[in-house]
Amino acid sequence: MVDDTTAIMEGSVISWNETPNTVEFFFSFSGNLEKHSFVNVGGMLARVDEVFSMNRLLQDPTEASLLSDEHRLFPTEELNIKYAKATLVKARKPPMPGDAVRLATRDEIVELLGIEQGLHIGEIEGHKIDVRLSLTKLFKKHLAILAMSGAGKSYFVSVLLEELLKLHNGPAIVVFDIHGEYKNCFKDVAVIIDAREDVTIGVQDLDLGMLKELFPHITEAQEALVSKAFALFNSSIDKKPEDLIESLKSVAKTNAEKASLPAVERKLDLLINRKVLHTYTKPEFQTLLEPGKLIIVDFSNVVDSVEASFKTYYMIKSMFQLRKEELCPPTIVFVEEAHNLSPERVQRRESAGKELIERVAREGRKFGLSLALITQRPAHLSQTALSQCNSQVFFRITNPNDLQYIKNVSESVSDSLVRSLPSLDTGEAFITGEAVRVPIFTKVRERERECQHSELTLEEMVAKYLEERKKRKEEAADLL
Repeated sequence: MVDDTTAIMEGSVISWNETPNTVEFFFSFSGNLEKHSFVNVGGMLARVDEVFSMNRLLQDPTEASLLSDEHRLFPTEELNIKYAKATLVKARKPPMPGDAVRLATRDEIVELLGIEQGLHIGEIEGHKIDVRLSLTKLFKKHLAILAMSGAGKSYFVSVLLEELLKLHNGPAIVVFDIHGEYKNCFKDVAVIIDAREDVTIGVQDLDLGMLKELFPHITEAQEALVSKAFALFNSSIDKKPEDLIESLKSVAKTNAEKASLPAVERKLDLLINRKVLHTYTKPEFQTLLEPGKLIIVDFSNVVDSVEASFKTYYMIKSMFQLRKEELCPPTIVFVEEAHNLSPERVQRRESAGKELIERVAREGRKFGLSLALITQRPAHLSQTALSQCNSQVFFRITNPNDLQYIKNVSESVSDSLVRSLPSLDTGEAFITGEAVRVPIFTKVRERERECQHSELTLEEMVAKYLEERKKRKEEAADLL
């Protein structure tokens, strides 16, 4: 880490590969310089994209091997040259060859980036300067967090949650915790909801429109049958999911209706068997959502992707409607594995979740419902949804398809920055978009909470299996 109050770096702009220009330049330097640092050239600031070293005497492998024995007599390191490539920030004119280059000062960087106040998420790479991001700029127009598995995205989300919980009268926070990673970390301050048992659609809240959204391929004949069934069902006193199926059977009189009945029955049975459709709606977000309150919906016990998709869809739909009617506070919703809810390669009419996520991404900012879409497969996430996320945080990504997708969708990500993503260390992030004036590389700060890691090692999994198998055998022996 470079401390710009003490480190000495002196450089000079060189003419190289059609540079300098208003976008980039190369400079030779002496002293210490790290990749992603900020430098000052003629009053203009630039970010260092890459640092190189060379030695003209050791450029040819054959000559270099011949010189190896003489190296003791001829110290070739004295001929080493260090140079770097830098990208200018909002420059209107190029620097000139020979212009002096120095490390940017703390005040210059802070003034350029405007990062003195807000959520503390880490430090600028190459400088001991805190990165603090505006709540509104980071979340109001939605946030995308993109990374390969193990690169630090979940750790970063927990840091964001820590910061959000410090706010006075902050927004309500809802986290769809797919693998149970956050419930262990925030169990003392959060409301934990078991998605398997405590997230249901009350049959009284189900209507034809919602059924069509959940099952986009429903036919007109099936629609007509369901419409008649709802009319009968809504006039009854007892309203249980099974009663709706009985209503369907009661109104199926014509041959066409009888032909449609099995398909509609299967759809309702699917909702009942997957614990989606229930007598009552749970949870009641109107009473649950409060300013500054953290709600973690634990999906770790939900193994069925259809159940997870339906329940996630319904919760987002409910919160969106509440915000439109101003019946709950502004809310931030963190969606883990967002590519499963809003997949790119599925037609919008075939996925209720995709259509809803894209709609909230387009309209949510007007009503105070913000999305934080988290995925390890950016190429599988809806392009429409991702393009509506005006702030983006990238961690290490190595998949070529994901990198190309990011380049195509994100206007502020250059070729050189895309090439940097595979080499990021765990916990290093590149932030771009509305949240920052200039794209920056950041080292995520240490988490303040002691969090129990929920993922077991392979050895621990084997030990757990053997222990559970032993218990099952002992229980079976007791029964005999």
